[in-house]
Amino acid sequence: MNNQKIIAALLSLSAVAFGLPSAFAAEDSATPIAQAGVAATDAAINGKVSAVLMSDPSLTGSKIRVNTTHRVVSLQGTVEAEAAGLRAIELASSVEGVERVVSVLSLATR
Repeated sequence: MNNQKIIAALLSLSAVAFGLPSAFAAEDSATPIAQAGVAATDAAINGKVSAVLMSDPSLTGSKIRVNTTHRVVSLQGTVEAEAAGLRAIELASSVEGVERVVSVLSLATR
């Protein structure tokens, strides 16, 4: 390995260690630090969506599980009426940071 490659590797590792973006890393490779940032963002989005859904009176009686991966929110469970399902999708979509909502909601059997 020549000196330039060694220096580039050391700079890249130093940047990652200090939480800085590495100019030498491939753009599509996710570092553990970047992955942790995505997980933290997903967790924050998940919490906000869950809070918004729980606070809406039109969703009383609904059993909705929220899962967020890479800013894509998945809604699973049951709702009392079609309008409640549409409302849940609308509310989840309105949360800052949500890129897309995938709904696997179904109507509760009575």
